[in-house]
Amino acid sequence: MVLLTNRVNPTRENTRHIPFRRAVHDSVAGAVTDQPVERRER
Repeated sequence: MVLLTNRVNPTRENTRHIPFRRAVHDSVAGAVTDQPVERRER
């Protein structure tokens, strides 16, 4: 998962994206589960 954000808009001190980024990453991490991989027939 890649989330591209523009941290420097409007200034480098912009931190408004941090809660959103953390929420997205937490949601993705919560959606990923360890499941056995089933082999496909070719």
